[in-house]
Amino acid sequence: MPKNDPTADRFGSVAEVRTTCVPITGLSGHDDKGRMMHIEEIRFDEVFDVQALRGDFSFSTRGRPSYGVNLGNNIIPSPGATFAVAFVKPGDWSTVLAWRDLASKKVKFKQSSWIAVLLAASDLILFGPLFIAGGLALAGEWIVAGVFAALFAVGVLTMLTRGVMRNRMVERALLAVG
Repeated sequence: MPKNDPTADRFGSVAEVRTTCVPITGLSGHDDKGRMMHIEEIRFDEVFDVQALRGDFSFSTRGRPSYGVNLGNNIIPSPGATFAVAFVKPGDWSTVLAWRDLASKKVKFKQSSWIAVLLAASDLILFGPLFIAGGLALAGEWIVAGVFAALFAVGVLTMLTRGVMRNRMVERALLAVG
């Protein structure tokens, strides 16, 4: 390999970014036909500008820097580590779904299933009484209010199920890498 090869790192090996596309469903409330989850293997050749309290950092791969990256949970990769990162949009660090250090089998999510449960519960607490009051005001019957509340609960359960299924699909895809 030539010494002036721009893709060679300081150890003489070629650092690659491999991208895999996986069909997805459930990433948004919209129709997901044709949407893909992009998984990239990224070797953090150099990690710099670390803000440990916020979890922000910058890094370079193959001599190309990326600035202001945040994986969530205050995760800062060590220099030389290789991660598999799942993106909604390729290379867009604001759309990270999950990641895995290829040295381990543990997948970490930007938004865990428990967060989805808590968000669904907060929606139920916030909007549930409005549905019940709306049913009572429109029909004046407790039966109608109960139907409105049941429909709302089914909606929240559907959102929760989609979030859990999405996380399982992302986890399987990341475990298949490396």
